[in-house]
Parts: sequence; C-alpha cells; structure tokens
Amino acid sequence: MEKGGAFLFAVCMCIIVPLGSRASAESRHDTNTADGVATAMWSTRNQLAVATITEAALSPAGVSYPQFTATVVSQLGTDAGNEPSFRQRLLLLPVPLPHAPAHTGDGPDSKRSAADAAATAAASITDFCDKHGDCNTVSWCYVVGSSAFNSGDGERRSLRLTFLSAGGQPRVRVWHSELALASGNFSTPLLLWPADDESPNAENDVMYYTASVDCRLYAFTYGERRVVNDTVRVVGEDVLIDVIQNAANAVKNVLCTADLRSGDSRDRGTGVTVECFNTNTSIGMAGWYISCWSHPSQFSFSPTPTNGSHVLALTHTKNLRTNDWADIDPHMGWSLLYPAQGKFHLGGDMKQWQFQPIWSRDGQFISFVSLGQNSQFWAWSQIWDICVASASDPTQAKCDSTSSVDREPNLIGFDAANSHILYTEQHKTAVTVNTVAFDLKTQVFGVHTELAIRVGDSAGLPLRAVSSVGVTVSASSPPATAITLVGESMFLAPEVYSGEWSTGSEHLIVHPISSLNADVGPNLTFTAKVINWPSTSAGDIMPTVGGILLSPAGGAKGKPLVAFAHPGPNMAHAETFLGWGGVGARYPVATLASMGYAVLMPNIRGSAGYGYQWRTSIYQDWGGGDLGDIFSGIDYVIKEYGASATDVHVLGWSYGGYLSAMALTQGETRFGQHLASVCVGGGITDLISHTGTADIGKILQSTFGGYYWNNDHDSGKPLLQLYENRSAMFGINDAKAPTLIHHGAHDPRVPILQAFQLHYALQAHGVTTRMLVYPGSGHIPAGNAAQLLDIWDSTVSWIRQHSHSPVVDEHSPVVDEHIPLVNEHV
Repeated sequence: MEKGGAFLFAVCMCIIVPLGSRASAESRHDTNTADGVATAMWSTRNQLAVATITEAALSPAGVSYPQFTATVVSQLGTDAGNEPSFRQRLLLLPVPLPHAPAHTGDGPDSKRSAADAAATAAASITDFCDKHGDCNTVSWCYVVGSSAFNSGDGERRSLRLTFLSAGGQPRVRVWHSELALASGNFSTPLLLWPADDESPNAENDVMYYTASVDCRLYAFTYGERRVVNDTVRVVGEDVLIDVIQNAANAVKNVLCTADLRSGDSRDRGTGVTVECFNTNTSIGMAGWYISCWSHPSQFSFSPTPTNGSHVLALTHTKNLRTNDWADIDPHMGWSLLYPAQGKFHLGGDMKQWQFQPIWSRDGQFISFVSLGQNSQFWAWSQIWDICVASASDPTQAKCDSTSSVDREPNLIGFDAANSHILYTEQHKTAVTVNTVAFDLKTQVFGVHTELAIRVGDSAGLPLRAVSSVGVTVSASSPPATAITLVGESMFLAPEVYSGEWSTGSEHLIVHPISSLNADVGPNLTFTAKVINWPSTSAGDIMPTVGGILLSPAGGAKGKPLVAFAHPGPNMAHAETFLGWGGVGARYPVATLASMGYAVLMPNIRGSAGYGYQWRTSIYQDWGGGDLGDIFSGIDYVIKEYGASATDVHVLGWSYGGYLSAMALTQGETRFGQHLASVCVGGGITDLISHTGTADIGKILQSTFGGYYWNNDHDSGKPLLQLYENRSAMFGINDAKAPTLIHHGAHDPRVPILQAFQLHYALQAHGVTTRMLVYPGSGHIPAGNAAQLLDIWDSTVSWIRQHSHSPVVDEHSPVVDEHIPLVNEHV
C-alpha cells in the first residue's frame, strides 16, 4: 500500500478557508428563501445568536499587574443590507486567579482595578479592530524597558498584544500594541508586517506568527502563491483546487523574522528589521487545506535565549500542495535565529512525522508528538505518541507508547512544576483536558489523568467540551499552573473560564470570566442523554455504539426521529451547547428537538474518541459498518424509547452527507427501514467520479487500498465493484425518500458535480428533490450567517413538511408555507 493519508487523522473532510477569504453576501441561488424558523422555545435565529468563542489567549503572569485573556468572539450582527452576518471582535477579559496578589502598579493610576484596566484597554482595541476588520490569532509577551510609554514607571513595563487583521485589508497583516501596566491603556496598534512593498505578491497573507519570550523577535509565515493566469489554466500537479475556487492558493509557507531590538517598537519605520528566508521546505502547517491542527502546533520559541540567539522549534514539510498530503511527512527541526545580524539557520532536523513542539518552562526540554510504531499509512490510521527530549540533544527522545485514550493528543504545555504535560483530546462524547506525568531527571512517563472540570466548586456544573486551552505560570506563591479555556456542555452556553490546577490533582475548578452568552438559554423543553446500543457487526472491536439522544418534551415515544450523521469520518458528536458546536452546527438539532422531534446523534465506527481500533475500522468499509451503526441506533431508539418507526429522517454533511445519500439508496433494501425524508449536505455520491476531481482525490486510494482501476493488494480482486457498492449513485433505483440537497458552489473537497448527479437522477426517477446552491461557499458555509440560517431553515421546513404527523402547535410560525417543493436546483 502506498504510504498515503497519514496526515488525514484530522482532515474531517472539512475545508480550512484561507485567512482573508470572503463568501458572497447573497445567501444562495434560489428565488424562494425561507423567512425563518421560529418556535416558542428555541429557533434557528436563537441558535445563530449564540456567541462563538474561537480564541482565548492568556497573558503572562506578574506580581504587580493583572492577567488578561484576549478573546476572539464571533457574534451575530447585520450587514449593510440588514441581512444577518457574523462580526468578529477582539475583547480583553481580566483573569481573577484565586491566589494571585491584587494589582497595585507603580504609576499614577496604580489603584485601578484589573476590571477597570481591562475595560479601558478593551475599548481601544475593539474600536481599532472594528475599523480595520476582523482581528484574530492573538498572542502576548512581556516587555521590560519598553519605549512605547512614558508612564512614570521606572522600568516601563508593558504587555504586548499581537494580532492579525483580515477584514478591510488587501491581505492579512500583523499588528502589535502595548498595554501600559501602570495606566491600563493601550498604545495605538502599529503595523508590524507587511508594508505594501514587502511582499512579492499582494495576495500573500500572513498564515501564523509567534513572539519570543522577551517580545524582541517575531517569527511568522506567509503563504507563497502562484501567479494566476486569467486567460487559461494549465492543470498540472496541483492546480485543481485553484481552478475550482478560481483563486491562487499557497504552495508553501515562507518564514520571516521581525527584529524589534534594533529599533523603536512604536515605529515600524525606524530600524525594525524584517527578513524573509528562502528555504527548500514549507514552514509550519498553517494554511494547509486538509490540516485541522491548532496554530500552536506550527512552531514555538524557546523561553530562554541561548548565547544571544533565539531557538525556534518548528514543523516543516515538503510543500503545501493539497494533493501531496500522501507524501507530506512533517519533520521537526530547529532554527537558530540571530536577529541582530539577520541570520537564519535551519538545522537539527529530526526524523519524519514529528510536530506540535512545546517547551518546558525553563527551556531545557521540549515535548512533541511523534508517529507511533503501530500506525498504518492510510487515512485516519495514526497513533501519536507524546515525546520529551532534552533541548541539548533533541534526537534522543523518550516517547510514551501507552499514550492517551484515543491516541490523538493535542499538546497544550508544561505545568508550573515542569512535571506534567497537559493536552486535550476527544473521549467519547466529551472533549477533555488531560495530564501525563513526566520526570525530567529519570525521563520516565507516569499515568495519564483526565481532569474533572467543574464550575465554582467540586459539586458545580461539569464542562463537557473545552477548546482554546491556555496554560501559564501564575503569580501565586508558590507558582501555580494558571489555565484558561473555553468551556461548555449541552445546556451550558460557551464562556471563557479560568482557574489554577494543583499539580497531581484529578480536578480543575474554574470560574467564568466572560458573560458573552449570559442572555442565552430559554426554558428549553427537550432533554439530552448519552446512550449506547449493541453493535451489530463490530462486537469484536467494541460491543456497543455510543451517541447522544435529544428527546422532546414528554419523551421520544410516538415522536418522529431524526438521525444526524456527523462529518468526518474522524470527527464525533460531543456534548457541546445544544449539540451546536463545530460538528453540530451543520444542522439545527436543538430547534428540531424543541419542535418535538427525537434527534439521534450517533458516533459510528470511524469516530474519534473511542480508541484506535474503532477509529480505523472503516478501512475499505465506507458506507458499510458505519451506515449499519446509524440504522442499529435508529432501531434501538424505536424499540427502547418508542420513537415512530414510520417517521424516520436521516441527514448529514460532508462524510455525513455521503452516509445520508447511502441511507437514501440502501435504507429499505439493506436495513428494511422506510425513510420519510433525507437531507444531503456537501456529500459524495459517486466515489468513482470523485477520484481525481477533488482536492483530496488520493483519500480514496488510501482508504480503499487502491484506486477503482486497481486490484486489492491482499485478495487480488478488482476494487471497481467495491467502489460501486459503496456509492449511492449505483443504488439510485432504490431511492424513494424526498431528498433535500445543500452544496457550496465552489466546494473543492466535494465538487458540486456530486450533488448535481444525485439531483438529476432523483428527478429522472420521479423522486421529490430540491437542490440549493450557495454561491461563494466552499465545503462548509460556516462563515456566512445568511447562508447558515438558510440551511437550517430549509432543513426544518423540509423535515416538517415530510413528517407524517405534526409535532408543533399549528399556530406556531415554524416555516414559511410558501416555499415551493419543486425540483429547482438554481
């Protein structure tokens, strides 16, 4: 088997939209747009109004100044045409750590509280970002001897906040501003890079950046793009995605440094040295289309400069070409940066498949993840070991072969004592913070512990899904591990939380420091429950299949049942707020449950969070056992909870869209289940025509053990029949259920021809169908509020109108009854 797909453990078939890209303001090509879905309990507009917190960056700690969390939040607003649109804002939140001393300061405003300082600073930064476009990718560092202020503070201490802006600019830019700790005021943000003459192509965007611990040196990458020919496109190695999206995409990331030692950090033009380096590799993974890794996995500075040089641990790859994912093989290397002389050296290259570098607090050790020995080289088959090495000889690493529950840890950082490494990982329906002990002297790993996170005290509400976790050392005595995170659960809207973790404890008590969703959460009438049902054909791997069941008021008995197949395959439903977070946002499950539908969210085989064997059990089995898990879950809810057996609906997006299309053509013939309706969002319908026409065409070669024209490596049998059996289009004669199709017009992951051929075939067979196309949208229209709302509204309308029994008060304005159910596709 070709060594392919090893990068796709986090692909999730989701497109990562390059920074600065914009979707069309028009919601879709359809002249009859739903006027909204509303219920007395929870509407799609209620759901859209939930603030989404995408980043929460914790500032360094200090004895005489407060800590802050720079929070990037996406909130609902309206555009110039009064259409719903998302507005991204950068906010500052004070962090009241339980053992930190009160802020006193040294200047004339030293008695100001952290809240007052944050309020003043936040106003200036928020105003700036509102004027210059969306701000994101925030970072802090601590400056002593700053010349940004003349505050009366003898040491002139300040915190520097750096961020990217995308909106309103010809490209993504790096800005920085300094917060005077004595006054709580920010300086006017200044442009760090790029000036108009500092890039060979005006379309090049900053992809990722990081600052040295002393704020004097920045390292950042920008995407080097092709020159687009507007007359003709020659389709070569990797131009397919450029043709589909009609735009040039990055081929590699170029590393640059900005040296602020030689000039005044207030003035971009007085001696600040910016230099970019031409290397043979692509630096970092930011911008790579099929990587879902967090930005910190790209590269990071050592906290302690060595002999005047800054050491940068980084991941570098061959290139960023989307169809080269089979040969990417990330290496972790070491960059010795000599900022005063503007020199750069890439050396200390380690073996392949190592990334996510994080440093110990003293800079003596570095941790990273490395490909485990038992990994297979096909999509989603990886085992990632946590490793630790001495900074003096990083090639001699000690790795933990027992690793974590799901073997896909995302590293956060070392604790205050340098004795534990913290990481996040999906564990069944929860996204958790975990620790693993490591003795730096003996270099021996200890046990892995999943932290029980509760709000307020040990009896408080649990947080079941966390993201954007930040770790630093607090100013308490002795120093403690300060943690901020974005937390939520099924009935607790996301907020930013902070707390201190005691080394070795199995608990983490946190307190909310934001109130972004304080007004969210009406009297919800449905319930949520984690359930498990017998596995019909994977008992040797796992005896049960897990998932979440949303039951309407009064229970599921006699109620219509909606089964929602998640994207992926290597994703999973989690206990996020009302099932809406990342995965659940594809469809309005909370609105459906409020209306009276039972909603099953199954974590079928191939899902993350249930262990390596479960995750890899879909090899050569797309649309096989995983589809069976959906229908065995449907049977279970019907038998155990009394849901209607004659009013069953299946919906899904991306890989879930593939499965919903398979359910359309195999539901009755294979599982004996009549379906009332089906919704297919961004789904593959024909594996054969998908080969070679998508930005991840090699995914099928990897997952099926070869292309459709090949023979199986083990059995020698032609793979063509397997490709046909696992494609909905080859079972189209058995399709009967009314089918709603959603698709982005410029989807490179699942090109729109996949939707057109399904829609055309259903029309030819006389099956009721409707296809909605979203202009300007790629694989997932998540950034366009009007499009997202339309997807939700049209889905609710479709399911309700094809249900066999009403589930909502007939006087409730649920849908626009004038939406025609004709076979329009544009």
